[in-house]
Amino acid sequence: MTGLNFWAVGLSLGILSFQWPVTLIFLLAFLIFLSLWKGFDENAVGRSAIDGFKTHGMGP
Repeated sequence: MTGLNFWAVGLSLGILSFQWPVTLIFLLAFLIFLSLWKGFDENAVGRSAIDGFKTHGMGP
């Protein structure tokens, strides 16, 4: 657990050592990437589940 705390402190200090606009751009890019990645993942899983129901005659 202490290793994780040291890593978090080092990461936050590394982020703060950058200029604020650069940090915000990196943060926004990461959040957008994460939301797109989760969205694509959930959509793919939903499509496969719906297709599975249709092929087995359980769906509309």
